[in-house]
Amino acid sequence: MRTFVLLPVLVSIAFFLSCSGDISDKSDLVNQNNQGNQMNQEDQDNQDDQGSQLNQDDQGNQDDQGNQLNQDDQGNQDDQDNQKEPKEPAVIEAEAELVRLFPGFLSSTRSWYITMGILDENVVFACSVDIGYFFPPSISDEPYKSANVHSGDIIFWQARDCIDGRWIGIYVYQAFVEIIIKSEQNIIGYVVIEMTENGMYSNLLKSVIFPQIDGKYQDISEEYVKDAIEKIKGEHKGGEQGKPDKPGIPVVIEKETDDMVEFPRPVFNTQVISTMPYYPIRLKHSDEAAFFECSVDAGALSKRGHRSSSKNVVLKPEDSPFSIAWYSDGPGGFIDGSSQQAFIEIILRIDNKIIGYAVIEVRRDGFIFTGRLLKSVIFPQVNGEYQNVSEGYVKTTIEKIKNEHKGGDL
Repeated sequence: MRTFVLLPVLVSIAFFLSCSGDISDKSDLVNQNNQGNQMNQEDQDNQDDQGSQLNQDDQGNQDDQGNQLNQDDQGNQDDQDNQKEPKEPAVIEAEAELVRLFPGFLSSTRSWYITMGILDENVVFACSVDIGYFFPPSISDEPYKSANVHSGDIIFWQARDCIDGRWIGIYVYQAFVEIIIKSEQNIIGYVVIEMTENGMYSNLLKSVIFPQIDGKYQDISEEYVKDAIEKIKGEHKGGEQGKPDKPGIPVVIEKETDDMVEFPRPVFNTQVISTMPYYPIRLKHSDEAAFFECSVDAGALSKRGHRSSSKNVVLKPEDSPFSIAWYSDGPGGFIDGSSQQAFIEIILRIDNKIIGYAVIEVRRDGFIFTGRLLKSVIFPQVNGEYQNVSEGYVKTTIEKIKNEHKGGDL
């Protein structure tokens, strides 16, 4: 009986043990599968990471190659551009006094004389004006807007226009004179002049020359000069009604006087008065600080009481009373028996201000010397101050007076 009871128990234990072995085996299998899956997942992740890294490396390499190609392309493009469009050499300019300006005096209109500088005889000054006209010396010739002139020539601008067949004065707020200077086929300089306030003022806006380099003129195109001139004009064009903000050189106010020059002997006969041929001249001015600068083109000058003579004499305040003598000898002196003339120029100064000038003609006819005063002018004070009169203005005015009387009759 006991045997039968124990037998089922033993069978149950044996069954339980066998089941426990199967469960352990199955658990181990599940664990192995899980570990395998985990390893496979990690391998897959590693492969994905490596793939991503490879892809990123490939992309980076491609970007680097692309950038390098772009840089190479840009460099090649720059090289091609440099080959296609070489840079023009820089133009070298130098400020120069190429013209001189001085006002003309007409009863009805404002006007300016423009004197060309003394350059090579082959140099041509191509002049043009936008408002007003250039008027020739002869009234029989027609006025013109443009002209080619040469060194030393003078053009005469007036604020006038032809209306209904008549030349009448017009009000000019602003006018520009352009001058392009050429030597044969080479452009060697240019000038821009502005007339304002109906010609009352003149501005020399630009006056430049293109110097030679290694003995050769620079290759300056007319287009370059035209553009430069237009730029200058654009910078100075006035506002309302073309009226500029800054006036330029004012018209000089002159006053003729007979008190500056005296001739002790208007006619001097060296045959009657046995002495060295000379002609005495007295100069005077009310201001004790004034002094005279005297020069002559033919013959020579000397101070009163001095034996030495020269082309130029300065009479200082301490030399008062002022007196000079003109002698027919010396450089450029006269020849006995011939009829010739000499011009004596006198500039009156106080400190560094020019306050007047005079032009004297002395003519010799055999033994007879005759002098006359062609013009004597003072520049009166304006608002209690002396005017700013340039030496260039006075010299040009004196030359004009001399040219008008050269070779003429007394």
